[in-house]
Amino acid sequence: MSTEPDTLVASLCTYLGDRVPQHLGREAYCVTKRRLMAEGFPDRYHAEEAFSMALTNAIKYLSSHGGDKIRQPRAWFHTLCRRACVDYLKDLTVQSTYTLSSLIEGEGLVDPSVSDERTLRLVRRAFEQLKPRHRQLVELDLVKCLPPAKIQEEMGLPTNGAFRVLKHEAFVALREALRVLIDSGIGQLFS
Repeated sequence: MSTEPDTLVASLCTYLGDRVPQHLGREAYCVTKRRLMAEGFPDRYHAEEAFSMALTNAIKYLSSHGGDKIRQPRAWFHTLCRRACVDYLKDLTVQSTYTLSSLIEGEGLVDPSVSDERTLRLVRRAFEQLKPRHRQLVELDLVKCLPPAKIQEEMGLPTNGAFRVLKHEAFVALREALRVLIDSGIGQLFS
């Protein structure tokens, strides 16, 4: 984050005064990041997006309603962060579901921003080259959009660490299969 979370949350002091806890920004950002990591989004970018959504919602509310009705600013802001995480995850699911299910299952395109049928065939071919276990994980994660805990349960993985290793291997294998197809000129056959 280019600006410290505590500095950003300090803007709430305009409305809430000294009732804003000193390290609320850092605390809420870390909780947001942990929530998204548990859902399979470990990088900072996702946490920063969800946190900025929560901060924007907080300032919008406070500018129109004031801060008098908020009795516990810490709990209120954590609730906004939790809701922002849920909304952010819903947005990601909606954005990726159509495209990825189309790519993997071979359905017609719903999203016109994805390139033509040749790309779909290339991705399908790379997907078919994956090991069955990797194929199953990619399908459960990207097509069915199951949460990590559900995928872990359905695939019989004993720990979260085993799930993360398998997920990493599956996506590396998918990228590698795509790279090999493109580098070998197979991509040209679909052009």
